[in-house]
Amino acid sequence: ELTSKSKQRIVLSSLYIGTNKMEKELMLSIKKTMEQQSNLKLTVLVDYMRGNRLNDSKDTTSSTKALLQPLINERSELAFYLSPLYAKWWRKYFLFRRQKLNEIISVQHIKCFIFDNNLVISGANLSQNYFTNRQDRYFCFYNCKEVCDYFEDLIKLVSTFSLQLTKNGDYNLDSSWPYHPMNNKTTNLFMNAAYKRINDFQQKYSHRVTELNQPKTVLIPLVQMKTFNINDDEIFTTQLLKNAPPSSSIKLTTGYFNLTKEYMKIILNRKTKNFDILMASERANGFYGAKGVMNNIPSAYTHLARKFLRRVESNKVNINLWSYFRENWTFHAKGLWINYEPGFMLTTIGSPNFGYRSVNRDLEAQVALITEDEELKSRLKNEYERLWNFSQRVETENELPTVKLWVTFVTDFVKHFF
Repeated sequence: ELTSKSKQRIVLSSLYIGTNKMEKELMLSIKKTMEQQSNLKLTVLVDYMRGNRLNDSKDTTSSTKALLQPLINERSELAFYLSPLYAKWWRKYFLFRRQKLNEIISVQHIKCFIFDNNLVISGANLSQNYFTNRQDRYFCFYNCKEVCDYFEDLIKLVSTFSLQLTKNGDYNLDSSWPYHPMNNKTTNLFMNAAYKRINDFQQKYSHRVTELNQPKTVLIPLVQMKTFNINDDEIFTTQLLKNAPPSSSIKLTTGYFNLTKEYMKIILNRKTKNFDILMASERANGFYGAKGVMNNIPSAYTHLARKFLRRVESNKVNINLWSYFRENWTFHAKGLWINYEPGFMLTTIGSPNFGYRSVNRDLEAQVALITEDEELKSRLKNEYERLWNFSQRVETENELPTVKLWVTFVTDFVKHFF
């Protein structure tokens, strides 16, 4: 509906776009709308590694790249972000051989979708399983031009130092960008130039205050790109967790339970009335049933949860860990809710998972929504209650599945990559 009504701009940012029936219908809708609206411009940003991976190894058209190629015209910009962190000597042993391994170093992970002056921000990718049986979160902000301008400028900025898809399937550098991400001789120049562009962008918006249509409500956009020394989201989240008063109640959800050392330290030392963490059970993990070594990834997260529960018991803190399970569903929702009673309520919505990848490796963005509006607070409360309806409290580590010994060793060694 939003696509078909767009007249000026469509901006899509996702890790990847799936290649099933629903996604193809969405692309056809965009193409049709662009044919009908001569002023409509399209910007798409996805990750290069994930965007070139085949969803079906036997079908060469089953990639995001193949899906997007028919949309190329003079009013479209299709950008594939490739991290300069790949420009190392060992890249020849990984790249283009085992496609899934290509993504372990760093990816473009921002999920936001703009249709004229309407913004949808989420932690979900544009893929059929997210549209059907994968639990995630979606916030729609209608008629918010300045917020949409901010995220469009952010996505277009990242696109300038991403690779541009051409009609013949090749990739070019943006005309304003001289550094190829795979050239290890210019890696530092790439990073410094990207940092300057992002910093200038943030300075441009740093003194702007946007009035939302919702009364008594403030929206704060947050960006995390530690590859380029940008860590606003990490700083903001750290301060939230540190400074929330003891009387507040805090809820945190993540599909991949792998808290950073800093977040873990803050949480375990808090004296809070109520702190609830919701994670995916093994059967609700997106990697459950995967082939090969990746079949053990859910067990790796279980190992981290077991270690966390031991520390909770040792520190004697009031933290409740919950496990999400819904038959035939996976869990990908991430976010933070803080209820400052009595008064206002805060939630964060976007792509970060509160783990090592989100903080240190990937490109992330989210918004912090702060409100005193009673109706909106009630809706936010209903949102997290619906998530907890499919959860069960885990009081001791023995209630979690056992973990193979080799998985525990490997997890402690590689946890900074997931």
